[in-house]
This record gives sequence, C-alpha cells and structure tokens, in this order.
Amino acid sequence: MKAQLQTVRILLVDDDVFFRERFACLLAAELDFEVIGQCESVGKALRFLSSSPVDLVVLGIDLSTRRGFRFIRSARKDGFHGPILVVAAKMSLFEAGRLFNLSASGIFLKRNSPGLLVDAIRELMDGELRLGAYIQG
Repeated sequence: MKAQLQTVRILLVDDDVFFRERFACLLAAELDFEVIGQCESVGKALRFLSSSPVDLVVLGIDLSTRRGFRFIRSARKDGFHGPILVVAAKMSLFEAGRLFNLSASGIFLKRNSPGLLVDAIRELMDGELRLGAYIQG
C-alpha cells in the first residue's frame, strides 16, 4: 500500500498575473501541490496568510513599486514560519544576502526551467536551503 502524499498548500504572491497563472498551472500538474491563493500585493498576501493555512509562499520580489522584503519581514513578525521561496528575474548577491537575513528560505531565478522550480519547492519542504546555482552576481 502506498503512503498518502502530503499536500503542500501554496500561496503565490506576484503582481504579474501572467506569471501567477502560468505558475499555478505548472503546480496543478503536481499531485502533492495545491495553490490555495494568488495575491498581487503585500497587503493582500498578509491578509490571506492571517486567514488561511499556508505551507509555503512563492514570492515575486518585484511587487509594483515595492520589493518583497516588506512581505517577508511582516509575515515572519506575524508568525508565519513556513518556507518563503523568492522568485526574481535577476538578483544581486547583496539582495540575496539581505533576503536570507530576513529569513527567506530560497531564491529562484525566473530564467531557470519550470522543472527546477518544482524541485526547489520539494527541497524546501524537506528543509533544504535553496541557493546554489540559482543566484549569479
């Protein structure tokens, strides 16, 4: 008898609706992932976190005129202890260091393959820090 898969409840936070929809479709193909929310702003994402059980947040670092740093700081302060995977088109080593100081769990560059993103989520849920080859200075 096979063990039942534990479903990972995922919140997507990015102001790019096209990215959110593409990513949600990618994750829908995975039996152990469920996108339970999509938010385009820090405020909406924080309200969602306070009212729904979320296991992992995928956070686009560029949120209109704001960076996602505020979300991480506020989510941690409000008691969210799950992994936060930051997704970005580009990232400096300085920004990566700042994100990890705020307790981001991993950083993934959008130019990497979708399969690697799925792998990164699984590794984060297994407690592994995700940086490796995903950041370039």
